[in-house]
Amino acid sequence: MYIDIGNVDERGVVTAPERLRFGLAPSRARRIIIQGDTIISTVRTYLKAIAFIQDNTSNIVASTGFAALSPNKKTHPKYVYYLVQSHTFISQVSSNSYGVNYPAITPNQLGKLKIAITRDQEEQNAIVTFLDHKLAEIDQFITNKERLIELLKDQKATIINRAVTWGIELDVPMKPSGIEWLGEIPAHWEVKRAKYVFREINERSDTGLETHLSMSQKLGLVETNRIEEKTLQSETQEGFKLCQADDLVLNKLKAHLGVFARAKISGLVSPDYAVFRLRAGANVQYFEMLYRHPAYIATFNRVVRGIVVGFLRLYTPEFYNIRTLFPPKEEQDRIIRFIQDETAKIDSIINRAEREIELIKEYRTPLISAIVTGKVDVREATQERDTGISIEEIPV
Repeated sequence: MYIDIGNVDERGVVTAPERLRFGLAPSRARRIIIQGDTIISTVRTYLKAIAFIQDNTSNIVASTGFAALSPNKKTHPKYVYYLVQSHTFISQVSSNSYGVNYPAITPNQLGKLKIAITRDQEEQNAIVTFLDHKLAEIDQFITNKERLIELLKDQKATIINRAVTWGIELDVPMKPSGIEWLGEIPAHWEVKRAKYVFREINERSDTGLETHLSMSQKLGLVETNRIEEKTLQSETQEGFKLCQADDLVLNKLKAHLGVFARAKISGLVSPDYAVFRLRAGANVQYFEMLYRHPAYIATFNRVVRGIVVGFLRLYTPEFYNIRTLFPPKEEQDRIIRFIQDETAKIDSIINRAEREIELIKEYRTPLISAIVTGKVDVREATQERDTGISIEEIPV
């Protein structure tokens, strides 16, 4: 089993380790690990990739980007794991790391770092027991919040998908849509081919000085400097496509992911994008949400063209031929207002849950530091069924 730095998450959990034959393993797969070791990354130290190896499998190998800390017989193995997560040790690692973009520390330097420990094995055992219990509570809290967020996202998607395909009125007459996957739709809605809803715009920039916009699945079509994950950019944007506010922009290579986005401001986009402008009597936000419906994404996947996955494109003729729901303009507006109102409530709960997760994650290191440095004596507490100490009572 091979463990790379990317396999260790911020909670010290080893996720998705690879099982490889030695001959197929990367050259850095050389660090032999045994049960009870603590591994700590010596490269990209800002990741704080630290894990305790509880697995008793004999064939665990880690990247040489890890240092392996093996406890002596008088030291509880997991006590070492908690020690190296304290503020004191982490700050020493940071101050002794070299490099700006790719900070690293040598295993030799790591081994010279000093930290105060207790030799009392009873106290070590109590510290491990206490922290195991408290961190399990924190991890369960995070898991519950993450599950809540996923459920809320599913609820949000259901609200959007239902509203854009069936409307928000429950008692209107219905009719067959003529679209196999959809079934019935409100009787007063139309079904049009996309070419009767949009026209493609192919205006080009003479200077390349307009605001450069890029597509992000999370943010939509935004200023390129707002996207963290940068891609290679041309030296000049002369000849890039121009778009106006409320144009619908498609990343042709990402149509299979539903990457349609409304331009919120005017600017320029890559020549590989397609820019569509609505014909009269339509709300672009409605179609932006409609084309993110899973069934429309499946439709795009059926008509993309190319040689291999990753280079499949949705070309304008195929897009123009797609049958598109078309409620009356006033109803499109009502649907968007309804979606915005309903999803705003859900987004508020999601944001609060995400903030709670961040706060509790930030609390892990101060909690560990408070215990391993002896600010709280946990020996008596661990003898009781309930520790009697809440997370909020730990000094930080």
